[in-house]
Amino acid sequence: MASSEDKSDICSSSVGESQIEPKIRLEQLNYLRQSVNWKLAANRLKYYDNFYCIVSNWKGPYPNLQEIIKPKNIDKLLSDLIKNKNIGVSKIKEIIEFVARCGYKDEAKVTKDGKPSLRRTTAVHHAAGSKHLKFSERKAILRELFEIYNRFDVNYTDVKSEVTHFHIACRFGCNKVIKQFLVLGQDPNLVAKNKSVDPPLLLATKRSKATVIKLLLKHGANPNLTDVKGSTPLHIISCKYGDADLAKTFFDINDEIEQTVDINALDKLGNTALHVALANDHWKLAESLLRRGGDLNLVDERGWTPLHTICMRNDRLAEWLFGLSESMCQPVQVNARDKRGNTPLHYALDCNLRATVELLLRKGADPNLANEEGLTPLHIICKRERVSFLESFLKNAEEVNQLVRVDARDKLGHTSLHLALLLNADIEVPELLLKKGADANLANEKGLTPLHIICEREKVSFLKSFLKNVEEVNQLVQIDARNNEGNTPLHLALECNADKKVSELLLQRGADPNSANKKGLTPLHVICKWKPVNFVTMFFNINKKLNQTVQVDAQDNEGNTPLHSAIFSGNEKKIELLLRKGADPNLANKDGSTPLHVICNKRIFAADLAGLFFEVNDKLNQLVQVDAKDKKGLTPLQRAVMNFRSDTVDNLLNNGADLACFVFPAESHFEEIYDALKGYLSYNRLPLLASGALANVERLERGGYELDRSDALTIMKSFAEFRLFEKSSDLEKHWYDDREFAEQAKKTMVKPNLSLYDLVQLQPKQAAKLLTYRDYFELARSEKLLYRLGNYSETCAVRLCEIISRGCFRDWALDPFMQLIHYVLPIEICEIIIDRFTNQDLHNICLAAIIKLPKDNEKNTTTNVIKCTGKRLKIA
Repeated sequence: MASSEDKSDICSSSVGESQIEPKIRLEQLNYLRQSVNWKLAANRLKYYDNFYCIVSNWKGPYPNLQEIIKPKNIDKLLSDLIKNKNIGVSKIKEIIEFVARCGYKDEAKVTKDGKPSLRRTTAVHHAAGSKHLKFSERKAILRELFEIYNRFDVNYTDVKSEVTHFHIACRFGCNKVIKQFLVLGQDPNLVAKNKSVDPPLLLATKRSKATVIKLLLKHGANPNLTDVKGSTPLHIISCKYGDADLAKTFFDINDEIEQTVDINALDKLGNTALHVALANDHWKLAESLLRRGGDLNLVDERGWTPLHTICMRNDRLAEWLFGLSESMCQPVQVNARDKRGNTPLHYALDCNLRATVELLLRKGADPNLANEEGLTPLHIICKRERVSFLESFLKNAEEVNQLVRVDARDKLGHTSLHLALLLNADIEVPELLLKKGADANLANEKGLTPLHIICEREKVSFLKSFLKNVEEVNQLVQIDARNNEGNTPLHLALECNADKKVSELLLQRGADPNSANKKGLTPLHVICKWKPVNFVTMFFNINKKLNQTVQVDAQDNEGNTPLHSAIFSGNEKKIELLLRKGADPNLANKDGSTPLHVICNKRIFAADLAGLFFEVNDKLNQLVQVDAKDKKGLTPLQRAVMNFRSDTVDNLLNNGADLACFVFPAESHFEEIYDALKGYLSYNRLPLLASGALANVERLERGGYELDRSDALTIMKSFAEFRLFEKSSDLEKHWYDDREFAEQAKKTMVKPNLSLYDLVQLQPKQAAKLLTYRDYFELARSEKLLYRLGNYSETCAVRLCEIISRGCFRDWALDPFMQLIHYVLPIEICEIIIDRFTNQDLHNICLAAIIKLPKDNEKNTTTNVIKCTGKRLKIA
């Protein structure tokens, strides 16, 4: 008898497995049985390894396995083997073969009433549904398993999927198993409760199992049963295989047993088997279906007939189909429309099937039928560069006496000529359409004529050819036709087209240079807003040659002149040219804004145009109304101050702006600037705002204006609105020592011997001795000051704002601070105290003084806010 060591270490034994006597193996199996806990999966898997070592290459008589392992555990053994993806296929097969050769047969579980329990998941189900085994591997395993699970009077159903043993046999082509099931009365049309499980005949068809198909049909299988997608066996044959021989076998068997096959059955997408066969280029099968009664004109879910499908494939199929329909005397509906209104002709044209198009027209296709978008076949052709195709189409239509409606419109009002111009770069297609009678002046839904479309996008050579072609067919082009927005072709040419020769040609052909669109914009408005100065020069020159007067001061619906538009665009040369051409420098729009108001209202980061404006008008001896007021009562100087434009303020004061009557803009006026600027402000523009605001104060004071407390508070509030105050957390950090920041900041020179790195570490008093507000303004305008400073660019920008504004804020807050403490400390001590405050603290002091101090007390105070220049200023 073998020792316990021999029994437990069989897998590592040096003795060859084939040399171990069956008696010893049997003893090892019995010993192994005692060591396994069948309830623990991990314990079972270890057992299976040892089990394999024992039974592998078994020699001699096979044991009665049921005496060693209980039947329920044998079932568990087989299922575990198949489910475990770490066990090799050969090992699985060898163990299953051993179980089968031992003569083990699965016994059905019996319910209380003595009937076998059918709802049971077996190793057969696990093998069929395995994800890690190939189909061929599963099929080989199933052959062996059906030797064990051989109760064909009992059809076990998987509890989860509702798949039965019979379904599995049909899917994997287990012919003997199927036959035995059927002999014992199994319904060949078995329908599972789970609708996603295919009927047996569908399972066999999907695997092209001809023998199984014969077997099932001869035992009464319904040839018209469907799967969850509505596909019949005939759909499956037509789709996946296109196997004409399999289809013949299918039909022959049904003929033999006198069963009717529904040739024209529709799946859930509305496809017949004929649709499917044609879509997959299975010609022979399609012919077989047609000769069996397939309907040539049935439509699928999309409304496609077989002819629609063919007209998207190739030229040969259409000819074949018509030939077959004639031989069978089954007419084809050549003008059938799908759900989008497309006929087979639409698809043939879209797929460039010229021979098919010619054939369809000969067979009666209507060349003018429109789809739901209003597109006719001619529209389809003209959407592409296919002049030869267009010629062929028109010729074929003429040959069958079909008149093509060349001016048919789609739902957007486009004629074929419109589409040819919108989507085509070739003049030949429009030229041919014009020769065939296309109207050169028809407008689409947007009011665009062909001329509008050309002038918006094409070069002058294209326009010349078009105009020449129109003349050759004795048509007159409406040169000033207006679209729905009132724009003429000249408007569009000047706004959208980079080729100025297009505009020149239109003017030479009589285009009105002063026609206004619905917004009141003339061509001159358009050029001055969108185009460079050479377009404006061209416009004046060509009109001069044509003796046409250009209305240089025409006003649009908002009252803006071309000069206003030129200023909006910011182009100095256009402004100068318009002034030299007689533009009125003082004409106001509906808001009361003169050109000078518009200049002063431009954002701070835009170039100053005031200097140029005054200079040109001086040369022309034109008087500029420098103190004109708009509808809000604001002068250009007030607008410039509101926009923090230090350079513009300088130019206004140097050119006669009245400072004696100047009123500092109210806080409500500044609010509109806050809203307008917030979307445009990046960190590198913050110092520009700070320096601009304070340079303006300095310039106003230098001219004699006395800033009062409310003015100062308005400026302080602007700093708060734009977040120009330094945070206390930033003061505590030595952020300027960041390596990336320091490296770049040391390279950035503010002035000789002063780098940005040094500047941000200076106290404001020290910095004030080195740089003026104007210096800061010019530096900030370059936008190179804060370039590439890493993560601390914004912190640096705010620090500069703090340095720039510190002197003014300190002076402005001194008197309110003394008032708040009731003058208990001398001014020298107060100055020392407020030097320790941030600008935000100083702003809050000024606010607190307004809120807390009685107005009577405020009026009687003799010491007030101090100017940046150090002078006392009056109370507000």
